[in-house]
Amino acid sequence: KKRYGTKKDLEALSGVFKDFGFDVEPHDNLKAQKICDEINNLAERKFSEYACLVVCILSHGNEGIVCGTDSKEVSVEDAKKQFNNFKCPTLSGKPKIWIIQSCQGNLKQEDLKKSTEPLAPLKPKETTPQPTNQENLPNTGIIYFL
Repeated sequence: KKRYGTKKDLEALSGVFKDFGFDVEPHDNLKAQKICDEINNLAERKFSEYACLVVCILSHGNEGIVCGTDSKEVSVEDAKKQFNNFKCPTLSGKPKIWIIQSCQGNLKQEDLKKSTEPLAPLKPKETTPQPTNQENLPNTGIIYFL
């Protein structure tokens, strides 16, 4: 099934990340097995010279999955596991950012209504930073889903 707007999303994301100095490698219209192959190949790379990893997937999907062009499903959780600290040690302790642009369930998004009530300004919370070391890193490292 065609996902309208993907080309514009790809161009916008590529432009932003190139502006930030990222190496960008787009892959278009992949079947589910090819998505898995690309993720597996990416996880085997050496990332010693990189500060983080960003993976953007623009596809159809459902809760916790994305679909290939053949409508077969790929588990986002299984994809994420390929980049844990044991399977991908050169990303250990580095941010792994996942941007998934797809439906994630059957719920419909309500229309945004303009509010006349002003929002309270954002204020920082009091926290005490905790020191970390390599031994205390979680198995998955730092992974962000946006």
